[in-house]
Amino acid sequence: MNKEQILALHQQHRDGQSKYVYFLLAVAASAIGFSIQKTTGSGFLLQQIPLGFAVLFWSLSFFFGCRHLKSTQVALAANLNYLKVHAAPESYETENKFQEALDFHIKEMESSGGKARDTEKYQFTYLVAGFLSFLVWHLLIMHGATKCM
Repeated sequence: MNKEQILALHQQHRDGQSKYVYFLLAVAASAIGFSIQKTTGSGFLLQQIPLGFAVLFWSLSFFFGCRHLKSTQVALAANLNYLKVHAAPESYETENKFQEALDFHIKEMESSGGKARDTEKYQFTYLVAGFLSFLVWHLLIMHGATKCM
């Protein structure tokens, strides 16, 4: 594989990851809006507690999705800075300063990359937890409707 093919493949991978994160953000926001629409005009009932948890979980999913995007951008910026430093070793006074600059950007990439992995995992986990809570709420509503018949 030549350099252009590797860069194109990398770009496709990044685009796919971004679309996935944005999709999960849209799902969480839509689920929150749907929950609000479903409860408009109703009072507070004990059986709505699972729905409250669902909204909380979806809100956390949205939060961690936004954090994931930010962490990814920080990691990409650190990677770019690393490549810039690596491409111009002659601009540093000593080999030691050059190595320090490289090490700094490597640590920044590792840190933000780790945060991006964690936040992506939390985004999905809280989204699923929200759907499970919503399902419990829906089953409680159905059970209550069955008792009334």
